[in-house]
Amino acid sequence: MWLRDTGFTTILSLLAGNHNLAAYEEAGMTGAQVPMRPDQPNAIFEAIADAIADPTKRVLVHADDFGDELAGILAGFLVHTKGLNPPTAIAIIEKITERPIGPRGCAFVPGLPPSAAMRT
Repeated sequence: MWLRDTGFTTILSLLAGNHNLAAYEEAGMTGAQVPMRPDQPNAIFEAIADAIADPTKRVLVHADDFGDELAGILAGFLVHTKGLNPPTAIAIIEKITERPIGPRGCAFVPGLPPSAAMRT
């Protein structure tokens, strides 16, 4: 499996179903699943924090695509776990991904006023 061959040890799936979890485990990797829901971002942030707690693990956060939602989750994770202010966290992820985070992604960033989450 290419994931194992590239060094990943843990897969955190944000898909709605538990697709491929058994395959990850059969390949000797740890697999976990937390649905990508903007009404429950803390569950996602805590799952990411748990997955990366062991510095020897190499973690892949898996979604259908690397779009606004996943970028927003990563920005929200920085706010939630590192205490960054939302605009700084968004700017960091936008710089890394070289793309803006739209409203669907901003919905995952705690502490944003509704008007900021609606930015384009």
